[in-house]
Amino acid sequence: MADDVTDGQLLTRLAAGDAGAFDHLVARHEPVVRRQARRLLAWRSDVDDVVQEVFLALWRGHGRFRGESALSTWLLTITIRECRRKLRKKYLRDKLIGRLRIVASGFETAIDRNGADADENRRVVTAVAALPSKLREVVVLHYLEGFSIEETAKALGLKRSVVDVRLTRARQKLAESLRDDDAPGELS
Repeated sequence: MADDVTDGQLLTRLAAGDAGAFDHLVARHEPVVRRQARRLLAWRSDVDDVVQEVFLALWRGHGRFRGESALSTWLLTITIRECRRKLRKKYLRDKLIGRLRIVASGFETAIDRNGADADENRRVVTAVAALPSKLREVVVLHYLEGFSIEETAKALGLKRSVVDVRLTRARQKLAESLRDDDAPGELS
């Protein structure tokens, strides 16, 4: 299938029973869905499950897609919902066994935009992973995915003011987490 075929055309073909159209949609959108899930979850082991659920939802629900936004936006909404479901399930399971752990290994380490060294990158990745999921979502979408505040609000189904507040809280938590207490010459 040619790359110049639009998502809308592929959805039309899918509705007509063309399984190849579904394969093409998955090939086109899977890398972005996977990256978003990895960044939102912070648990690498759950990423494959979320990606599978997102495309299963596309397969089952493509007829409900109204085309009011880009297919990628709709898939992002499903990805966020599935990540929240995974996080909620993981939280409840961990709470039942009496331990809640934050695992920072699931974030990509290639977020070095300012030439910082690998140790600094790991500190940032760990700090972002440690954020509560509601704060981590806005950080990932706004700073790592490059969404505007308005796009972030729309993707998460929130008001712009809520995104602003969450970004402010996230920056405060990240600043606290990343504060270098061992820096020479600083006074306590």
